[in-house]
Amino acid sequence: MEGILPVIRRHSGCDYHRIINPLTYLGYDFKHLPKHTTIELLEKTKLIMFNRKSSTPFTTMTRVQKKYGFKILLDLDDYWELNVLHPMYKTWNKNETGKKIFEWVKHADAITVTTQRLADKVYPYNKNVHVLPNALPYDEGQFTDITTESDKLRFVYAAASSHVFDVQVLKYAIEKVKMINAEFILAGYDINLPLIWNKIESPFKQANNYRRVNGKSLLTYMDCYDADVALAPLEANMFTAFKSNLKILEAGCKNLPIICSNVPPYSDEPPTLGIMYASNTREWVEWFQWCVRNPTAVKELGQQLGQYVREHYNLRKINEHRKQIIESLIN
Repeated sequence: MEGILPVIRRHSGCDYHRIINPLTYLGYDFKHLPKHTTIELLEKTKLIMFNRKSSTPFTTMTRVQKKYGFKILLDLDDYWELNVLHPMYKTWNKNETGKKIFEWVKHADAITVTTQRLADKVYPYNKNVHVLPNALPYDEGQFTDITTESDKLRFVYAAASSHVFDVQVLKYAIEKVKMINAEFILAGYDINLPLIWNKIESPFKQANNYRRVNGKSLLTYMDCYDADVALAPLEANMFTAFKSNLKILEAGCKNLPIICSNVPPYSDEPPTLGIMYASNTREWVEWFQWCVRNPTAVKELGQQLGQYVREHYNLRKINEHRKQIIESLIN
């Protein structure tokens, strides 16, 4: 990893999964990542890599790149244009975030993306694009299957503030399910954003048994999946279709089955045991009820999903391709 300079946001989940974790398992030591970029460092740099956009303005970075000759590897895990209903739409446009990302799409020496759908969107503007699915280092650190037992069948949704509209998919389903032997868990609550999180929390308050789990650090967030079934509601629109299937990977990591909205990217998976698809409120309710009635089958489905993600989304395997891309740029 000599000559590589990752530009990261240490508290970003995207950077954690797309830059920090992958490079760590390729042998990069982030403890020694310089806090400041110096001329001496740039003279030794062969490759700068970052997710979405650099913290350095485009014109400044390209001017410095021309002087020192390093390559730029851009990673994208989302489409650069937000849906008009996205909670960050106004801020995104005001700051010209999409425009800034698009500048890098056209300029980068190579681009890595999470899905083929996103690669197809990038290709007209940059032919050197590669699909590197999200992947996890299964059975290591926080990605180990450690779950506790419960007398209730626990459904968990690990959310972020950007999911304020996605969670509304569950609004009427949870309202219709009144089961005393089921528990709904909302994980990731941010006490610093009460207005947004009260909206996200609202559907879950309809349940007979509801529990909130506050947000955790990136190094411990997988502890949120101490449950029996994971949930992945997703609003269907142009932006969400370009997202990745990370929630399926996280559920399988803990050997949990998952109920997903029957929309891309989740519906892109081949027929796989352990993924239950819901296209409307009725189907969400039916899956909730089926899981509560069949706890043994739930465990079996979770084990099957665990095997599937370990085979297809193993970080060490995906990293082999990532290493080839990096070496092609620095050699």
